[in-house]
Amino acid sequence: MCDEGEQAIDKWTDEGIALALNLHRNTVGRIRKRYLTQGEEPALNRKLRKKPPTPPKIDGATEAQIIAMCCSDPPEGRADWTIRLLTSELKKRRVVTEISRETVRRTLKKTSYVLGK
Repeated sequence: MCDEGEQAIDKWTDEGIALALNLHRNTVGRIRKRYLTQGEEPALNRKLRKKPPTPPKIDGATEAQIIAMCCSDPPEGRADWTIRLLTSELKKRRVVTEISRETVRRTLKKTSYVLGK
């Protein structure tokens, strides 16, 4: 399937290779370029990450507590829960030691929960 060198009996196009291997033609082009510049090993194997991925800040149990808090009545004097209020209440109730409003917002979005309804 290589289009250069002694192995090339038939000239394959990027489109033909992509179709045969169920890849996008841009992927075929990137692999070919990596093969020509760096050799076979880097072209066929991904490089290792320099540092491991960051673990999630909250787990499923904490997510459940956030949703449960949203379903409960808001503190006295408040009509609805807000993300800022949820964040401070989670810290106050010691559900978490530290959490950002963005993490709370992402959790609610992930679970399709809408505040104020």
